[in-house]
Amino acid sequence: MDRPGEDALLIRRCLEGDREAFSHLVIRHQKMVINTVYRFLGQYDDACEVAQEVFVAAYRALNNFRQESKFSTWLYRIAVDQAKNRLKSLAALKYSSADPPDLPSSSQTPDQVYDSKALRETVQHALMGLDPEDREVIVLRDIEGQSYEAVAEILDLPVGTIKSRLHRARMALREKLAPYLKDVL
Repeated sequence: MDRPGEDALLIRRCLEGDREAFSHLVIRHQKMVINTVYRFLGQYDDACEVAQEVFVAAYRALNNFRQESKFSTWLYRIAVDQAKNRLKSLAALKYSSADPPDLPSSSQTPDQVYDSKALRETVQHALMGLDPEDREVIVLRDIEGQSYEAVAEILDLPVGTIKSRLHRARMALREKLAPYLKDVL
């Protein structure tokens, strides 16, 4: 949950030299950062490493945060940039089925847990097969639930461009998932 007022207070405290305040910002936003980066990279261990880099970069640049946008939007932009940089630096990106550990609910049967994990892996594999531009709009809009305006701000693009890229990305993802969905539909 985004609470800009609380973030602003923590940022002010951090800029005044309170290092613990930044720890609270990390705790508040780490899951979002790891999930976002994971959707770009497809490997959980890499996502955790890049998430650390995201927070180091944010800490170093915190005095440049103008608070014209929400802290989470600014952090998303850093996360997307760091993920893109990691993708560029990898010689060959191979999909790994490593997934963030999720504990199954006590009401799920083992078959339901397996089906759920298999579906996540199938979607992640399809995401990794998309062009990076398509992947970033799908991750930010459809998976992370950001508004069109927030995605446009994060990627520094017009809203119309985001909408057209998202349409193209959804079509590409649908095509990649079609062989799996025919059994479901």
